[in-house]
Amino acid sequence: MYVYPKYERMGRTTLWYNRGITSTALPNTALDVSALGIPNLPDLRDSPAALIQHLSVADKAVRQSPNETNVGALAMAYHADRFSRQAQHCYAVAQDLDPDNWKWKYYAALLDEEYGDAASAVKLFQEVVEQNPDFALAWLRLGRGHFKLNQFKAADHALHRAIATDKPTRTNGPADDSIPISIYAWFELARIAVERQQLATAREILENTIGRRKDFGPGRRLMDHVVQELGGSGQNVQSNDRLGIASGHVPPADPMIDALARLSHSSTFLLKQADLASNARRFQWAEYLCRRAVQINGSDPDVVGKFAMALIDNRSGEAPAIVQRYLTVGGPEFPLNQKICLRLILAGQSDLALQCYREVDPDHAEAHYSLGNAFMVLEQSEQANDHYTEQAIDHYKKALGINPDHAEADYNLGNAFMALGQSEQAIEHYQNALRLNPDHVFVQNSLAWVLATVDEENFRDPAEAVRLANRACELTEYSQPHFLDTLAVAYAATGDFSKAIDISKKALSLIVDDEELTHEIQKHIELFKSNRVK
Repeated sequence: MYVYPKYERMGRTTLWYNRGITSTALPNTALDVSALGIPNLPDLRDSPAALIQHLSVADKAVRQSPNETNVGALAMAYHADRFSRQAQHCYAVAQDLDPDNWKWKYYAALLDEEYGDAASAVKLFQEVVEQNPDFALAWLRLGRGHFKLNQFKAADHALHRAIATDKPTRTNGPADDSIPISIYAWFELARIAVERQQLATAREILENTIGRRKDFGPGRRLMDHVVQELGGSGQNVQSNDRLGIASGHVPPADPMIDALARLSHSSTFLLKQADLASNARRFQWAEYLCRRAVQINGSDPDVVGKFAMALIDNRSGEAPAIVQRYLTVGGPEFPLNQKICLRLILAGQSDLALQCYREVDPDHAEAHYSLGNAFMVLEQSEQANDHYTEQAIDHYKKALGINPDHAEADYNLGNAFMALGQSEQAIEHYQNALRLNPDHVFVQNSLAWVLATVDEENFRDPAEAVRLANRACELTEYSQPHFLDTLAVAYAATGDFSKAIDISKKALSLIVDDEELTHEIQKHIELFKSNRVK
């Protein structure tokens, strides 16, 4: 927890320094703002006028009337405008002035949580639930905090309280199909079960959770991991984060944070909350937040681009005009990014995506290449079908027709043909890509894998696979476990299973926090021990 230099909280007692005062907590009457040690306004010279006005008004109110309401309002203003140190200090003052108001503790705990101080956050969330025992979100956050501290019994208790007290969340934003707090709590309980190696329990919890909310991506991903650990094949579930639309972090709707967002005059804060809202499929709220960010800083391409994405997500007819505005604001050196392209395709507006790319790249090669990439990401999503891959192939071919020396388009065209099981075409385009860029390690690795594992004998070439995989490992100083795994499989394809096992063990020793790759290489080792490649 951040402590402002002139102020230190010690339980319910406050000591004041540098002012010649060493008394216990100041009384709530006849408060002196100088004694409170309210921080001066930070340097706002480079801030938007609206933000300067927002903080100045809140600061003036405190200095005219330093009561708990005004101090708390100043803390929220600082929090909403991304001045975290000042916010945390003012929340601490507000807590001492108004110890019965759990709101200031909750907001302070959110800052502790954001900046990784789990112990301080847990202490404050515990105080919140003691004062407001029906606040399901506080119980959920308390449970998560205990989990981070490996306090599983306390986490279990808090999460079950979150489930028991869960009620429909009333947010400050537009109505959305928000995921219930209980779903998040059950998910955290499943994580505890996994941590305790109680995989059958975790699977049972997740089956129930996914049954209630099939759109809860984190639960589906964890289920896939649990099934694989239990010896099943898993479903290889791909979440919407592969589309650039929903990341792994899907936060619960929090009316307290929504209240901050309504106060905020920081485009950074608003866009962060918009991203989180989009991840949780609260598209109306995300659009509202991005619209406010544009009002504050409409000349920033990032801000306008995020607004365009929010409008596309929310199926707004305003989206095409804002996409065009994004291009105008950004200029040719700021091309339409892939996330916007993906959203346009998902919304059935691939023609608009191509049109926008054409404005940036008159020759169209990068436009078609990027659209091909977008369709390949869709091919790996929950909505996957061969139609997406075929469209990707069509765009890659068009890119190569415009620019035959586009090595990345050849490489990705090879990947697309592999997705359709068309090995001969894949090998051809991998070889073309290597001709254009002989030291492209990803092409070397992909071609080596195909030559070592392809079913058709007339295309298999284990010796060439070893040469290519070795070269990829040399260029990366034998530091990439994924490349080493390919090299091991290539050696196994030549019949040298002993060397394949040694290389696989080296690959395992290099892996950091990648359970999927670890599991895959371990399976390869078992195959090699049986003198098998697959």
